[in-house]
Amino acid sequence: MKNQNSKNILFDDLRHVGDPVSDAAVDFIYKDNLHFMKEMHSADLFEKKFPTEIQNLIEDTKERSKIIDKEILSTGQTLFARHATDILFALFHAALPECYAAARGSRVLVYNKNMLKNPRKRLFETSTFVKNVMDKNNFHKNNKGLFACLELRFIHSLIRRNIDINELNETAINQEDMLGTIIAFSEVCLNALEKLGMNFDNDESNAFIKSWSYVGYMIGINNEILPENRFESQKLRKIISDRNHEYSKDGVILMNELRRFQKRSLPIPGIHVVLDELTAKMTHERVSKSLELKSSKIARKLLIIISKLYSVKAFTINKFPFTKRLIEKIEFMLLRNSLFVQSIIENKRNPEELIKSKNE
Repeated sequence: MKNQNSKNILFDDLRHVGDPVSDAAVDFIYKDNLHFMKEMHSADLFEKKFPTEIQNLIEDTKERSKIIDKEILSTGQTLFARHATDILFALFHAALPECYAAARGSRVLVYNKNMLKNPRKRLFETSTFVKNVMDKNNFHKNNKGLFACLELRFIHSLIRRNIDINELNETAINQEDMLGTIIAFSEVCLNALEKLGMNFDNDESNAFIKSWSYVGYMIGINNEILPENRFESQKLRKIISDRNHEYSKDGVILMNELRRFQKRSLPIPGIHVVLDELTAKMTHERVSKSLELKSSKIARKLLIIISKLYSVKAFTINKFPFTKRLIEKIEFMLLRNSLFVQSIIENKRNPEELIKSKNE
């Protein structure tokens, strides 16, 4: 009990810590320096010189990237390359719902309103970030991964500055919330796919977790609280879930927006019930209760079939890597009417073109 109380005290403290270096850069920009705002979203900013407060953010992010072990990152990125479409599938059906189940974090997302104003754009930005930090060579042969982390740090600080801390009684997008997101994008995705019948090599999955910890450090999370492997990640997931997952109107609002987007992508009668059952299977009971997910016997039977298909797919790709492209082409043919699936599989196309309504 004493150990649990000390953990709660630690995490309570983390809820009042943001990202001081990045926050200082944003404060500087808002002090009659708004002309720098656009440049912060330009990928060539690493080649320029800025005033001290902004340069500190750039140099700090570059310095944080030095912690990366190239071999570990490469191994983690290999797992992502082999299962990219599945991991992105888990991102939308497990990781994001698990984030929305965190009542205090969801409050900030709703307060910010970006998810509510344009959920499609926000969701594509999320999947693009994942691809930019997990694609091969995006840290050592080009700056795409580093820039993605720097830009996200900056965006988080913009959100913090525009939210009244007195309304929250804590810091928006704080250390615990950011840690929970990193856990969701890594451990939750792997665990969700395992629940559908997939298996992952132990060394590769540990490297995948560590790779996301590198990303977490580069977006401003304190290194000492980030997981080293799956075992630590699983423990952190439980701690964060026990502390944060509970029913909230904000969480349900965000989940409804995600479902609305998914139903538009897959216009099949009753699809929301199947998707709720899918998310319930890929996460855990606390998430289901927090987000009021619906259950159905028919949906559960469908999930048995889906799980078997995933098991066969995972076995085939692991044993015969050359079949990956063929399997993805078959998936695309079967789900070509799904804008969501198109955006993931046809990643060479502009997502904005894929998500435009036919009526627009």
